[in-house]
Amino acid sequence: MKLFTVTAFFPEVKPAHCAWQTITIEASDIAPVATRALRELRARPGVSGKHVSEVRLTIKEAGVALKEQ
Repeated sequence: MKLFTVTAFFPEVKPAHCAWQTITIEASDIAPVATRALRELRARPGVSGKHVSEVRLTIKEAGVALKEQ
């Protein structure tokens, strides 16, 4: 599994400090990362309940997740 850092910008969300959100997701591929990150970020207090029709996602691979033993 790989770790990905996702930064999202919601231009329609006010106040402005809630428009930028960051999250770290563990997954094997980039497609599930985008889906999970967007689902979790839309549930956060500053974004939840807001009408969002545009979001800009920046996804960066942060490394390999350590396995628990």
